[in-house]
Amino acid sequence: MDNLNQTIKGYTEASRNWNLAQLFSDLAEIKGQGKSRGLTHTEKELLCLVLIGTSPTAIATIRSTTVGSVKTELSTKIYDYANQLISQKAHQDKILDWRDVSRLLSRYYASVPPTPSDTEQVETLAPAIGWIRIGAVNSTSGLLPPAGSPLIPTAQPVTIQPMVVPKVRDIVAIVQYVNVREDVPREENNYQLAPIVGVPLPIGTRLAIVELAAFIDPDSSVPYTRIWSKIAPVILPEL
Repeated sequence: MDNLNQTIKGYTEASRNWNLAQLFSDLAEIKGQGKSRGLTHTEKELLCLVLIGTSPTAIATIRSTTVGSVKTELSTKIYDYANQLISQKAHQDKILDWRDVSRLLSRYYASVPPTPSDTEQVETLAPAIGWIRIGAVNSTSGLLPPAGSPLIPTAQPVTIQPMVVPKVRDIVAIVQYVNVREDVPREENNYQLAPIVGVPLPIGTRLAIVELAAFIDPDSSVPYTRIWSKIAPVILPEL
């Protein structure tokens, strides 16, 4: 490790589990768009701190700045570069907040890639607020597929990230505005939509999965199995 990297807060810890040299290089190429513009010391430091699980609040304290400044730097630089990089790798998910950075980049730059079971989960479920449509799967069985099965759009988009069938207690993020319903569409009601609860969930909302349901919509021209989820709010503590 050279002397310059030794001055980057979080570098030593992050380098134990991440291929930082390759990650810095690939992000610098995105930033420069063919020009020789490497990541700045600040950009490297923010990235390293986020990779080791440091929240914006904690980063602000470490760097003696404001939380707002940290969030602005992350969203306009780190998230932007990283999302472009992930898009180049034909991955549909996007970084929405600091917790997504390590989860999504780990697939390509972690020294030891995570297993599919390493999904963020909650230990205790809060009371459910209703049901949402999360997507469909390429199956005509009408049965709930295994966790991790890819979600696909139909006439309506996939609404959560990661874009796979979750498990109960998994934490997901909303990536498309979606209405919360009192109940899942049911056969006894001819799969009519239940009344809306409250206002549509905004993009970026983090939710816990409480229950899952699958069915075939007989009125749809696309006979894929629809997947709905009962969801609950989740508040993750700042680390």
